[in-house]
Amino acid sequence: MNEDLNQELPQFKNSVNAPRESFSKINASALSSRVADLCGCSLLQSKQGLELTTNAIVDLTVASGHLMLNGIGTFEVRQRGCSADKSGLANNVDNKILRATVKFIPSQILKSIINEPLSERSIALANFDPTESIHSFKRVSSIIRSEFAILEKVITEDRGTTEDLFNLMHCRGMPSKQVAHNFFHSVRAVIRTALMRNESVTISGFGSFAIKAVPTRQAINPRTLEPITVPAHRKVSFKPGTDFKDRISKYNQRPS
Repeated sequence: MNEDLNQELPQFKNSVNAPRESFSKINASALSSRVADLCGCSLLQSKQGLELTTNAIVDLTVASGHLMLNGIGTFEVRQRGCSADKSGLANNVDNKILRATVKFIPSQILKSIINEPLSERSIALANFDPTESIHSFKRVSSIIRSEFAILEKVITEDRGTTEDLFNLMHCRGMPSKQVAHNFFHSVRAVIRTALMRNESVTISGFGSFAIKAVPTRQAINPRTLEPITVPAHRKVSFKPGTDFKDRISKYNQRPS
């Protein structure tokens, strides 16, 4: 993996001083190609792995309502009131119904990475996997949970984790949790690097990641109530795809 990363770095040298106002887009096919180059698998395997990964993320988000992925962020299901009668006749609180939507909250490392100057160091940081320095995943699990057991667990706990994602990916066809971990790491590295370069990432059915420029603004410090200046910065936005929205709309019908 490190050798692949070192080979990838030179292509970004000419982009170090590129203006970040120039936006471009990459789709699922381009993403699969970059992931295949990084993790050393075939393009077909990368496409199948990407579909497996995103479907597992959607399923865990719908089941738990709160999925936290290391180095990426949290997908959180939130319920908002909307009018039960679109004609506007039923507009009181009693006639409101709940509509589930998904909120993406980027991780601290992702927020930090996209606001760093574009350089080989920041790109290396985008490829860094903190879990590798903490522990290593067992190649053979003593107990392999069934898909039903994994989803039942996150429904009960109202929370899903990266570990649950690896378990579900393993149950659905990844040879091992280690392979699932390595593939997810490659997908995450490609997405983070793309966002650093102002490339929006669109994955059919899943959704789109994009960068938004936030101008300098005035605000109030909630502790001191004094006016402060919030410097201009960049933030990550996520817009769920049609399939993701359809699944989230069924959140209220999930088992309790």
